[in-house]
Amino acid sequence: MKVLAAAVLVLAAGAAQAYAHTTVEAGVYSIEAGWGAEPPVVSYRNALVFHVTEPGETEGVARGVPHAFRSMEAHVEFGGASKQLAVSADQRPGRYFADIIPTSAGSYSVRISGELGGEPVELSVPVEDVERTAVLDFPPRAPGGSEDIGAIKNALASLQREAGGGGDGGAAYDLAVFGVSLGAAGVAVAAASMIRRR
Repeated sequence: MKVLAAAVLVLAAGAAQAYAHTTVEAGVYSIEAGWGAEPPVVSYRNALVFHVTEPGETEGVARGVPHAFRSMEAHVEFGGASKQLAVSADQRPGRYFADIIPTSAGSYSVRISGELGGEPVELSVPVEDVERTAVLDFPPRAPGGSEDIGAIKNALASLQREAGGGGDGGAAYDLAVFGVSLGAAGVAVAAASMIRRR
């Protein structure tokens, strides 16, 4: 029985650490905001979720606030960019969500403004940073992109074979082949870099 109780405590502690939502106060109301799926990852569909509560009839017990976003708006912000969220109500009272696909890694926040139960609301709530896809990669990719380097080497070898079969131009010819190969390698590296950024 003691082992089972210890296991439950460990699991509960792990869940608390993974639950990276932020709660702010607006008068008697509490607004909790965070990501629906954590960690949030670039280019993966997610949602910003909200839990709006007020004190219940029993002391220390909160209850969900229905229609909380009837007179409030939520904007997600990243750097200097801002986008109004289409907030929908969940089936559970006081719970709301807004679907979003984060397109850049880094720090996001949610600005909530308007009125809640007659109280003016103007809040900025930080949410968990969005991660690059590497956080989900398995097995991990090589830092230099070994697959891309292999492709570049194959392209260079192919160019040298094609250009080398033609003639005997000497040092000038070899220099020209080298220049063309170097240019092709530069284009391949740039293309690979752009693909990795996406």
